[in-house]
Amino acid sequence: MGKEIDELKNKISELELKLQESQDIIEAIHTGQVDAIIVSDASGEKIYTLKGEDYPYRVMVENMNEGAVTISTDGTIFYSNNRLAEMLKIPLEKLISSSIRDYINPADQNKFISLVNKSRKNPIKAEIEMMSSAVRKLPVLISTQYLKESGPDMISMIITDLTIYKEKEEIIISERLANSIIESEKKYHNLFRNMIEGFGLNEMIFDAEGKPCDYRFIELNNAFEKQTGILVKKAIGKTVKQILPDIESYWIETYGKVVLTGEPKHFEKYHFSLKKWFVTYAYPTGKNQFAILFRDITAQKKAEILRARIMREKTLIDERNKLARELHDTVTQTLFSSNMISEAIPKLWKKDPETVFERIEEIKQLN
Repeated sequence: MGKEIDELKNKISELELKLQESQDIIEAIHTGQVDAIIVSDASGEKIYTLKGEDYPYRVMVENMNEGAVTISTDGTIFYSNNRLAEMLKIPLEKLISSSIRDYINPADQNKFISLVNKSRKNPIKAEIEMMSSAVRKLPVLISTQYLKESGPDMISMIITDLTIYKEKEEIIISERLANSIIESEKKYHNLFRNMIEGFGLNEMIFDAEGKPCDYRFIELNNAFEKQTGILVKKAIGKTVKQILPDIESYWIETYGKVVLTGEPKHFEKYHFSLKKWFVTYAYPTGKNQFAILFRDITAQKKAEILRARIMREKTLIDERNKLARELHDTVTQTLFSSNMISEAIPKLWKKDPETVFERIEEIKQLN
């Protein structure tokens, strides 16, 4: 019994050795290490060369920088070169006979199926995102060729790794975006510095009860200084009460309402602390922050006041002139009437003395 067991173990060892030799031969053929095979039969030994007309192309496919794969229409991988295995970080023996769809990003599955279906009519190219074993997204360009031979329908694919190209593309896009942002910022700052209207970005400060009590200057333009007379360098970072201790509560309350309600406010108001008129537009910009855009209209207001004063004086003069004309007309009429009566008195005296006395009384009444 022990002898039989030993014989069985020896046979098993021989079979394992032959199996290993067979696997080594298949691997050598697959990787191009075998140039020919010698087969012995009753008629003698025959040599079958593996270096046919397609041998140079097979070597090229095995050594090219792109992935190469042959699949069935259902996605089963029948052949893959080493490069594709490297790209996907998957052992070649595991890749063979698996489904290529297992390595396609779920978001691109429908796109890949459409690519396979269209490949039956014409060669086609498409960008697809594959997934490596490290769950790393791998952007690739897949070029297909439909193979119709005596066997099952097959599709040959050349898969190009686009990672470097995408990274360069992203770098270029990022650089362009950065340059665009820089240019926009330059234009913004030029506009900000050179605009005629005063501008201020401010932060509202609340007291313990949550009521607006002060605000801090965050950013101011050059026109702010020209419009208010307050030095920008002195004001930045400080509160309005530190710069203008006697500022009216109206300004803080109005800006506080803008921050709390989120509603912009447009108004004209005389600033007693600065002794100037301003037209102001205030609007919220973020949490507890608001911006003001304003213009000094003091000269305009003075002109309006002067124009109103002139109009009032003109109206008064017109009324005086009208009264003078009315008085003049009344005096003229009175003198005319008196003159007519005076001329008539001598004649009436001879005829009717009593009537003369009546006319004299009329003259008295006129005067």
